[in-house]
Amino acid sequence: MPKTLLTRLKERTICRMARSHIAGPLLDDALEVCRSIDSRGWGVTLSPWISPSVHPARAAALYDAALRAIVDECLKSALSIKVPTLDHDRGLLRALLDQAREGCVQVRFDALDPASAEGALRLVEYAAGYYHNIACTLPARWKRSLYDLERVIDWGIALRIVKGQWPDPSAPGIDADENFRSLVDLTAGRCANVSIASHDRPLVHESILKLKRTKTRCEVEQMFSLPVTIRQLALDLDVPLRIYVPFGSPYLPYNVSMFRTRPAIVSWVVRDLLMTKEQKIARLLESHATTHGMPAPPFRYGGKPGITQEESVLHNEV
Repeated sequence: MPKTLLTRLKERTICRMARSHIAGPLLDDALEVCRSIDSRGWGVTLSPWISPSVHPARAAALYDAALRAIVDECLKSALSIKVPTLDHDRGLLRALLDQAREGCVQVRFDALDPASAEGALRLVEYAAGYYHNIACTLPARWKRSLYDLERVIDWGIALRIVKGQWPDPSAPGIDADENFRSLVDLTAGRCANVSIASHDRPLVHESILKLKRTKTRCEVEQMFSLPVTIRQLALDLDVPLRIYVPFGSPYLPYNVSMFRTRPAIVSWVVRDLLMTKEQKIARLLESHATTHGMPAPPFRYGGKPGITQEESVLHNEV
């Protein structure tokens, strides 16, 4: 059936909204953002967003390129990967983990949808027995995350807790906030390192206090494109701040259906659609300057001197 004008308009609008949440289509675009973040002493998670149509071997090459860039740039960065893009190929994953071990880089396994969760976790379990410096993401919107948490703790790896983008069809009415709190309660004192990745300031504050009371190493994480709500909180609670920097194939970091339940997202979307990447980075730096009571140093744009697109796979589109 031919697409209606309204459907095409909706798809174009969502695509434009999605593009506003990535640093750009190229790794060089993300590295511009990462260099500035790194210079402020914050952690980074570099995340290639790869189209499902990309061949797994090509996806592995793009992850490898991002990994090498982290090492070459001496960034305080982890690499985020999405298992389905590798078609759950253990050989491709082993090669990537070998490279990560050589560069002492943490590899973070991102969550996608509930349908792909079990296959992804099996690969995380395999990776945990091959390379110790990995982290697993558990979404609070999924009922199974409470069970999966016990597996992650048994594997002895780092944990990243998010609210999650997609609902669990087996538990559509789940209270994500309460499940988030349950995950934190069960994690406190039992996990070596926990990343609290949310823009919900009260929830982040409550979670970090619980983790610190049990002397659990923890950090807070936010996406670079969304409004800053937790930077001052991280400073007040004396925990590290990490910025998630995606690039490549754009998609929304939130479900459009959330517009009905979270009106604040609508204002975020409108503001982000009107902001350039340069303005988003400036917002990031200005907030840092305000926090520390000093003017932010100017941010210089442009790629790494002397590197051309033809010289490295780092410049290929994802």
